[in-house]
Amino acid sequence: MGEENIDAVLHAAQLGRLDFLSALLAPVSVALGLCAIFAFLNLRRIAKQVASEVAENVGKKTAETVANEYLQKEFLDILVANKELFDNVPDESADSIASAQ
Repeated sequence: MGEENIDAVLHAAQLGRLDFLSALLAPVSVALGLCAIFAFLNLRRIAKQVASEVAENVGKKTAETVANEYLQKEFLDILVANKELFDNVPDESADSIASAQ
């Protein structure tokens, strides 16, 4: 009765099947590990690319908003500080500037 109750693992070990199974699972596990490394590197590259695009878009919008707010607040002071430049413009230059716009 003891001989009949040999479990499957012991039976496979006696037949040499566990060595064969181990030899098959080792390359599969190595391939799975390499695929995981590739997936991580690819995901990291994509995340950096998306983060760069988002940062660029947010930076442009922020810069535009800050520049507009600054000009709205300081425009009159800038004009007053540069009043001398506008007073000494010859009529021909002023006409050419106005026609170019």
